[in-house]
Amino acid sequence: MSSREFAGPSGTTDSTCSPQVSVVVLSHERVDLLRRTLRSVFAQRGVDYDVIVVDNASSDGSAEMVKNEFPRARLIALEQNLAIQGRNIGFRAATGGVVLSLDNDIELPDPELLLRLHERFARAPALGALTLKICETATGSDYAPAHWWHPLPRLAFQDLEFQTDHLNEAAVAFRSQALREAGYYYESLFWGGEEWDLSLGLLEGGWELRYYPEPVLHLAPRGLLNHQADPRHALLIRNRCWIALRRLPLGAALAFTLPRLALWSVRALRHGYVGHYLRGLGGLLAVLPTVWRERRPIGPEAFRRMRAIQGQRPERLLD
Repeated sequence: MSSREFAGPSGTTDSTCSPQVSVVVLSHERVDLLRRTLRSVFAQRGVDYDVIVVDNASSDGSAEMVKNEFPRARLIALEQNLAIQGRNIGFRAATGGVVLSLDNDIELPDPELLLRLHERFARAPALGALTLKICETATGSDYAPAHWWHPLPRLAFQDLEFQTDHLNEAAVAFRSQALREAGYYYESLFWGGEEWDLSLGLLEGGWELRYYPEPVLHLAPRGLLNHQADPRHALLIRNRCWIALRRLPLGAALAFTLPRLALWSVRALRHGYVGHYLRGLGGLLAVLPTVWRERRPIGPEAFRRMRAIQGQRPERLLD
């Protein structure tokens, strides 16, 4: 896609115009971490921006804290936890040409991050998304291993920019035009795997996705779920297969789904979450009619691009 036009504002500081960047923070509980996130966002300089906080029915006073301590933020307080639908509500309310999506436990250590994001999008009209370098607070410099699902080795490439087919919803910037065209996150998933579905939608639209090594701090690191008996396995098993069957060509969807169901069954037996596995499998069977009704496989060109990204040769990129 070489003919894209940059749809963002021209950089004016006139308050009657749209901001250059909109920051959308999705929040549920964790009021103290949300406070740290917003302090780092409001410390940004060099670019016009606005801030939208979507609170997913927190019970810890998060909404009140935002009202009292960050009056410049636009608060959207939901009456129930809508999970990823909350992100879409924030995206639709955003007016910036670039939208930075954050979890409520992400701190921006560099006060000019928003400026560089805006400039990076302005230089590349085909750029649809930049997924950021999510660092653990213990080191402040190494990408958190639990978040790394990119096609290249983490240690060799965590400080380099490259094409990717993965987005991390905890800290990712979008061109707002690309978000609209891709249809935002697929809300039926509720939680888990939604970033993969959106990345496929962006690739289908001809947009470029890049890993952008600007560090942000993850204030509440999580470990890998593979070896944990966590209820979230049920949603992850259901959703990853759901996305594959919904968005990939049929042969590729089956090649993805069947081996993974077998692998997850072995892990469930070994690590004691057979019940979660069975709930995930049952959930997948329950949504199959919806999967086939809403099936929108990516086209041959997008599939070829995805395979090319996944098959990048590290040694060539490091030459």
